[in-house]
Amino acid sequence: MTMKLLEEQKQELINDYLTGSTWDELCLKYNTNTNTIHKIFNKNGIRRVRMQEKVWSADKQELFKKMYLANCTYEEMYKAMNCKGGTLTYWAHKLNLPMRGSGRNLVFENKFLENTPESNYWLGYIFADGHISCYEDGRHFGVVLHSEKEYVAQKYKEWFGSAVRLYKRKYTISNGETHCMYNASINSKVLSKWFANTLKVSTNKHHNLNPNIELNWDIIRGYFDGDGSASKGEWQLKSCSKRWLERIQEFLLSFDIKSTLKLSYLDCWGLYVRDKENLKKLVLLMYENKYYCHEYKYKLLEPYISNDI
Repeated sequence: MTMKLLEEQKQELINDYLTGSTWDELCLKYNTNTNTIHKIFNKNGIRRVRMQEKVWSADKQELFKKMYLANCTYEEMYKAMNCKGGTLTYWAHKLNLPMRGSGRNLVFENKFLENTPESNYWLGYIFADGHISCYEDGRHFGVVLHSEKEYVAQKYKEWFGSAVRLYKRKYTISNGETHCMYNASINSKVLSKWFANTLKVSTNKHHNLNPNIELNWDIIRGYFDGDGSASKGEWQLKSCSKRWLERIQEFLLSFDIKSTLKLSYLDCWGLYVRDKENLKKLVLLMYENKYYCHEYKYKLLEPYISNDI
């Protein structure tokens, strides 16, 4: 049950509000409700916009701007700013910050432009086991990395940042077993158009993959972890894009590594390295920079680094 406030209590409530107290805190402290607070503010001529400008100092505005552009979650900003969603929306508009949310672009830096071992590795992984949504009719835009390994999706999120959203999807295979697929998604029209227009990686990349990018060993390792396989005595890549594997074959040959390209099944092609000396050179070069890799694949190939083989 709420109580009727005295005039001096109403003034205290107003002062608390103007110095940053939230509505919930005021309701609890003065044993009242939001309707009563509205009446007090209206009677005393307090407009919400004027209050907002008085409460948020220049330092607080700058902190909010940094957190907002760093793509911090709303929960993190609620806690740091000591406010609710309407206040954040007000300041996002007032500071001319791009709006984010359903159907809108996230604000983040395109880390794929860094041209580092990390960015090249994840590009290769997306070429192998990723999806680009970029439809001209205005449908969904985004870039998704797929993996059956949760730690891969987590590692990708740690590298790129909070713009990545993780989802788990269960599916059943022919023998009735249930498996999980982890999707690391960035819903961004800007990023998906960068993949489509700059790298020439389209939504239908399955058969026409031929990215506009110079190959290096980090990209090769990323692609291998995404859609390659290893066994004792063999390294192989798979793709329905013959031209893509031909480019990789040419790249390997530039290091005097011989490989075999042939139709694997249906319309899928396979690129194979089986000769021990060629395999040793490939492993040494591909794992020279071991920023990140699938450890279980690396363990199968690691013996070829040794002079014992």
